[in-house]
Amino acid sequence: MRAGIAYANALFLNGDFPTARQTLSQAQRRNDRYAKTYPTLVSDLARVNARVSSFDGQPIFAMDQTLQAVSTLKQGLASQDAIVMMQRLETGDQMARAGRMEAASSIYLKVARAAERHGLGAVRGHALFRDAVLISAAASVNPDYRVRARRAVAKIAADRDPAMAPFRDGLTQLSARIALLEDKHSDPAAAAKFSRVRSPDAVALLYEPLFDYQRSGLTDSTAMGNSAEWADVAFWVRPDGRVDDVEVRQTSDNKPGAWLPLKLKLVAQRRYTPFDAAPDSPGLYRVERYAMVHDMVMPTGTHAYIRSRTPRLETMDLSSTYRGKSVAVN
Repeated sequence: MRAGIAYANALFLNGDFPTARQTLSQAQRRNDRYAKTYPTLVSDLARVNARVSSFDGQPIFAMDQTLQAVSTLKQGLASQDAIVMMQRLETGDQMARAGRMEAASSIYLKVARAAERHGLGAVRGHALFRDAVLISAAASVNPDYRVRARRAVAKIAADRDPAMAPFRDGLTQLSARIALLEDKHSDPAAAAKFSRVRSPDAVALLYEPLFDYQRSGLTDSTAMGNSAEWADVAFWVRPDGRVDDVEVRQTSDNKPGAWLPLKLKLVAQRRYTPFDAAPDSPGLYRVERYAMVHDMVMPTGTHAYIRSRTPRLETMDLSSTYRGKSVAVN
């Protein structure tokens, strides 16, 4: 099972999303019967398959795999086990990626209540923090959610459970994100005065200009039935939270369209949480994969799936994969 995941990961990094999915599905068929004995490993096959499927334009299959990961864990673990509950949170994450914000929020809050009943403070913290991040993101595009976002932050701040301490520390990041939405803090450079963290590991994205990636003409529609257009983009996050040295590390064989230069400009305008670093430190090196994916959809009145002409942007952090290969810049 570990070998199957490793091989699928290599295929994914090379941009062969369909074969990565096939590899994982074959591994699942071989190992499903071991779910009671190795629930975590068998569940991992479904969990990884869900993420790969999202990049392959299979959102329905991705959701099924996320739910299957939970069901698999329950074959060998109690439903109130922390591992099961954390996987339920990934179901909420998948809902959020599919644009079903309220469904995602509902899952997060249900897990938070269940975790509270069973004394799982850390799980409860993860659930409430995910909900706060989600609602804050919604507030960035819809002012109606700003009050709800502030309430979600306040709920975590008021919780004195020691297990909530790491999540209370993260509130400065959320508070900064919400504050940047207010008119008096409209300058993204204002992020620097709201929060600073000691470790680069705690750095969070506070601001990126909004852009509608579903506009026409951003991808090569003639190639949409073959594979996604993707690019691995590297950049440095400086200690003051600004971004420098944005560069493309590799791209799909299907050359990315006009969306990629636009995305590079937006990444360069990002603001992250400022963090403590040595005077000569170049900052935090990050690599993210961006893919414009055409989902498989079933048009009204038919029973056949086709690729949608409207793309969506998928993102995955690949920093750990690239970091060991990178050198500091001057």
